[in-house]
Amino acid sequence: MRQMYLALAVAAVGGFALASCGGGNKSNGDMGADMAGTTGGAQDMAVVKTNCMGMANCVYTCILGGSDINTCATQCSKNAKPGTANKWIAAVICGQDYCLGDQDMNTGKCVAVPNPMNTAESNLCDPGTTYAQCSAAGYTSTSCNPCLDDSRNMWVLDESVDPANPGPPTFMCAHASSADCTGAATTCMTQFAACRNDP
Repeated sequence: MRQMYLALAVAAVGGFALASCGGGNKSNGDMGADMAGTTGGAQDMAVVKTNCMGMANCVYTCILGGSDINTCATQCSKNAKPGTANKWIAAVICGQDYCLGDQDMNTGKCVAVPNPMNTAESNLCDPGTTYAQCSAAGYTSTSCNPCLDDSRNMWVLDESVDPANPGPPTFMCAHASSADCTGAATTCMTQFAACRNDP
């Protein structure tokens, strides 16, 4: 499975402007003016905003549809409650950074390898591999993917039951007893708790 690098800065997913849906002058502070016609049966169409689990499920569905993680995070943040997208992104990036490790000392289990044809896109690969090697069909990661499965991917999908057929995220490591699961949980305790406890 190809692992895309989440490159969004947490601050990049701030507030989103809400467009007005109607032309009336009555507003209840939700999505603009009422959607009712002039016949008097006024009903607001409230848009339900998602919490961190909802954001994670949205990203999962979006990725299954063929989009990359960055596009999906941006798209799904539009339906998230204020601050929720930042919580999800912080949890994912913390888990991802755990696997990247200390880049100066080259001790991470993953490296971000840019696409030579599109430097805005990077894959997370085993140290010492090229983008072509890492992106090739049949490539098997020995250090990066296992680390991501237990430190970052729990916020994107759930591999704990069937790694070959991951399901929607449950915020559970693929291998609960792995050192990367416990290590990321300790390192990212604040970020993980903020996403798990998002109401």
